[in-house]
Amino acid sequence: MIYRNTGFASNMNNGRGPGTGNRQAGLGANTRRTQPLTQARADSRMSQHLRTLQGINMQLSSQGTNTSSHSRAEDTSRLRCAKLNTALSIR
Repeated sequence: MIYRNTGFASNMNNGRGPGTGNRQAGLGANTRRTQPLTQARADSRMSQHLRTLQGINMQLSSQGTNTSSHSRAEDTSRLRCAKLNTALSIR
């Protein structure tokens, strides 16, 4: 028996095999080519990611229960924030 559209995403398989979803092979004349990001758009995305990561870092540091996994995640997010700040300062 074949089950179709039983996953979380609609049209998950469509007979193409598990996990392929709507992705195509990327070969042929009709492949979609993406334009490279401008420097301003790349900086905008990085600063948005930095603000998101800073919010996550604030939530991790204000947790009532401070487990070892929270402290590791907080250290990692703090390191990522520092790296994003460094990348954004180089223009």
